[in-house]
Amino acid sequence: MDYINKLFKGSGAIYAILFIGLIVYTELLVLLVQKFPSFDVREFSEIFYNISVGSAAILLGIAGFKLLNDFSTQWGAEWREKVFKNKYSPALIGSTFNLIESSDFPGKVYIWDFSENKKFQIASGATFTDFGFSYNKVITLDPTNFNNIQEGEPILTKGGWGS
Repeated sequence: MDYINKLFKGSGAIYAILFIGLIVYTELLVLLVQKFPSFDVREFSEIFYNISVGSAAILLGIAGFKLLNDFSTQWGAEWREKVFKNKYSPALIGSTFNLIESSDFPGKVYIWDFSENKKFQIASGATFTDFGFSYNKVITLDPTNFNNIQEGEPILTKGGWGS
């Protein structure tokens, strides 16, 4: 049930409006039949059927788009994680990148990619561990040298920011 709530989160107003509209339309037909017994409902039932099919198509389209968006977001995160883990394997420390920190902010570890000449913050301790890094491989730089390296996007594969 939790997944259903997540799936339709943010789209609730659209579903509510469509549902209320269908109820109002049905009530209108019932009132017309009660008020005018000779009223032919077939014409309106065809309109009701078309509205129902159209509404169902809209609802399924929204749900399908949401599922596709969730899937692509999840897949993108998994793909980035694989790329990072291959590119920044512990075996490559010293040859293609180093683990660095500033003496001003010890414990805030970055990957210094030599080919890009950029540093990427490792955003959580869980990500640091997930990569298989060891703190004894971290090089402490003086603030001047540390600040001269351009900063790229932080890397987060596991845990929350700063955890």
